[in-house]
Amino acid sequence: MWAEIIESFQDDRTLWLATLEALLQAEHSDDLRRYLAGSQAQGRRGLAALLLGTPEDEVGDTATRTLGAAQMALFTGLMTQWLTDPDQAADASEIVAGLRALTDIVDAHE
Repeated sequence: MWAEIIESFQDDRTLWLATLEALLQAEHSDDLRRYLAGSQAQGRRGLAALLLGTPEDEVGDTATRTLGAAQMALFTGLMTQWLTDPDQAADASEIVAGLRALTDIVDAHE
């Protein structure tokens, strides 16, 4: 999944740059902010559905606000890294290794 997302950052660079520009413009437009907030909610649900292998309309609020939100945060952060410095940005295997390392750290502190 991460390899496909990274490929999208490369293939659809203009789209992702426009997304970031829209986020900045939303600071000046309540209508745009509301639109983007709705889009982000759909994105969280969609990412959770993708990971769970479940249709979006079957994804519950908890999965959307946990799994979906965490994936959205990773997605957005990785997008900014790929758009600003693709030569140094992590690839899919490094992202997965990082997630595993985070899991080990969290498990060790529980």
